[in-house]
Amino acid sequence: MPSYKPLFLCETTIPFCVKPPFIGMLIHVSRDAAAELSTLKACPTEVYEALALLATDVKGFNNPSTWTNTQVTAVGCVLNGLTNLEQIPAKAMEGLTSSIVACLNPTVLQ
Repeated sequence: MPSYKPLFLCETTIPFCVKPPFIGMLIHVSRDAAAELSTLKACPTEVYEALALLATDVKGFNNPSTWTNTQVTAVGCVLNGLTNLEQIPAKAMEGLTSSIVACLNPTVLQ
């Protein structure tokens, strides 16, 4: 059985399991963890991108073009990892809260 150890990748108390020697590689994130993941701040770009891939997976929230405001709120700061926010419906962007906007890279909403 491989050993896993918690690694704090961002300003959060949520440990991510990583396989040595691939420190920083995310193993699994479930839809149930979205509330906590949405508040991740000060993550490296690679972490946001990996989480965005999981969020847009069919086991996550699927294609961003189908998202609702609830899903945008759940994804939160992980929006930093999406490459094309234009595909999210304008109505769904009503899910942005002030805390989410505060954690977004200034270039994300341009």
